Amino acid sequence: MTQKLKILRRFFTVFVFSLLLGLFIPQICSYGAEGETIEFVPSEDAAVNGRTLTALLKDDEKRTIVFPQSGEIRIDRVLWVGDNKTIIANDCTIIQTKKTAPLILHEIDQTNFKSLRNVTVIGGTWKTVGNSANVGFRFAHASNITLDGCTVPVNYQAHGISIIACKDVTVKNCTVLASGKATDTSLEEAIQIDVATAATAPVCAESGKQFAKGQTCENITIKNCTLRGSRGLCCNFTRTENNKYVNKFHKNIKIIGNTITGTSAQSLTLHNTVGFTVKGNTLITKNKRYDTTYSDGLNITMLGTYASSAKYKNSIVNNTIKGGRFSLYIGSITDSRFGPTTIRSNKLYCRKGAANALKVGQCTKLIKSKNKTYTWKQ
Repeated sequence: MTQKLKILRRFFTVFVFSLLLGLFIPQICSYGAEGETIEFVPSEDAAVNGRTLTALLKDDEKRTIVFPQSGEIRIDRVLWVGDNKTIIANDCTIIQTKKTAPLILHEIDQTNFKSLRNVTVIGGTWKTVGNSANVGFRFAHASNITLDGCTVPVNYQAHGISIIACKDVTVKNCTVLASGKATDTSLEEAIQIDVATAATAPVCAESGKQFAKGQTCENITIKNCTLRGSRGLCCNFTRTENNKYVNKFHKNIKIIGNTITGTSAQSLTLHNTVGFTVKGNTLITKNKRYDTTYSDGLNITMLGTYASSAKYKNSIVNNTIKGGRFSLYIGSITDSRFGPTTIRSNKLYCRKGAANALKVGQCTKLIKSKNKTYTWKQ
C-alpha cells in the first residue's frame, strides 16, 4: 500500500470515527481521562454495536474500551482491530450474529510483525451464532498481543485462536473448548501456531505474496489455559509448494500450566520448533489410532533442516501426558538435531504400555530424571 493510500485511509477512518462518536457516544459511551478510556454501553441493536465498536477499534490511536461487568453484546460484523487497543470485556458475552463470521481480525499490510501491534483483550465469552466453523480470533504478522481470561467456544472443524507468523504473543487463562460433531480424522486445533504460506494461511496470500513466504512464530506463550479441539494445540509446518518452506522453524515457544485435550489427534504437537518449554501441563490424547503419530500425547518432530537448531535449549518438566502410540515422542527425520533437552519429573501414560511411554532421539544432549511411566488402561 502506498503512503498516499495510507494517508487517505487514515483520514477516512478518522472521519467516520468522528461521525460515529457524534451520533452514538452520548448514548453508549463515555470518556475517561484524556479520552483514552471509553466505557461502552451496548445497544440492543447488533448493527449499532458493530458499527460503533468498529469505529472505536479500527484506527491506530491508543484507546481502551471497557465493556459492562456482565450481559450480552450482540454484533453483526467482524471487529477489525488496529494498533494500541485494549478491550476489557469483563464477564460479557459477545455474540457474533453473522453466521460463520470470525470475531476479531485485522488488516494484513506489513511484514516483520508490524501488521498489528500492542493489542490486549481481557475477559469475555466470544461466540458465534450456530457454533461457527470459522476462526474466532486470528492474528497474522502481528506482535505484542495478549489474550487474558477469554472464553472462545469453537467447532471441532475450526480454530478458536489462530496465531500466524507472530512475535511476542501471550494467551493466558483462556478457555477454548470445541463442541459439536467431531470426525475421526480432523486435525483442527483449538489454538493454532502457524507458518504463513499460501496453503496454511490463505488469508495471508490473499493480502499479497510477501505475506506468505514461510514466516514463522517467535516468543509465543500459552499459559494456564483449558483447551479442547480435534487437535489441542499445534505449531504447524507444511510440505506444500514442493517443500519450499519445510525448513522454516518456530522459536521460543512456551506451553505452561495448561490442560489440553485432543479428541482425534495429538493433544500437543510441536513441528519444526526449537527452544521450547513444556511445563506443568496435563496433556490427554483420546485418538484411538494407536499405531499412528496422531495418538501421541506430546509429539515433537523436526521435519526440516535448520543449521542452528542445536543451539536452542528445550525442557519438558512436571507434565502429566497420556497418549496411544507414545506418551511423549521427540525425533528428527533430517540431519538437524535438537539442542540440550531436559525431560524431568513427568508422569507418562501410554496405551501401548509403559515401555512405549517415552521415545526420544536426535538431541545433542539429553537430561532425563524422575520420570514415571505407566500403562494407560482407561
